[in-house]
Amino acid sequence: MMKSFLFIIIGFALVVSLSACGTKVADDSNTVEQKDVESADIEVNDSVDKVNKVNKNESAVFFLSIDEETFEIETPLQEEFSAYDILSLYAAKQGVELKTKGYSFGMFIEGIGEKIGDADNFWLFYVNDKLANSSADTTIVQPGDVIKFEFTSNNPF
Repeated sequence: MMKSFLFIIIGFALVVSLSACGTKVADDSNTVEQKDVESADIEVNDSVDKVNKVNKNESAVFFLSIDEETFEIETPLQEEFSAYDILSLYAAKQGVELKTKGYSFGMFIEGIGEKIGDADNFWLFYVNDKLANSSADTTIVQPGDVIKFEFTSNNPF
């Protein structure tokens, strides 16, 4: 009795494992298809990596506007640029002095060249015609963006 019960359990286990193998074969064909898709993704990613390597050798172009005068700022690509980075590049190339003050919220632009802010006048900046809501050193910009610094006495708030 015990032997027949053992044969039934072994037989059942054998049937289950064989049916699982049959399912496994079907799964393998799905896996092959998935591998084909993954392979295609890898090829696309390799192409993107090649393009990115080429782009790393290129430059980034920004447009900096200071009181209605616009400058094209070209610089080697890097991972990230802030609005202040672009302003600093302009200042270095043009020999213009920047006056800044650090606060807990970030860097405040007090002066660009001869225009220094006071209680009634100050520098605001915009990125793509939108008033920035953070400091120039924490506002991340992208190549092609227009960064506009405007000396104003009109409080927009």
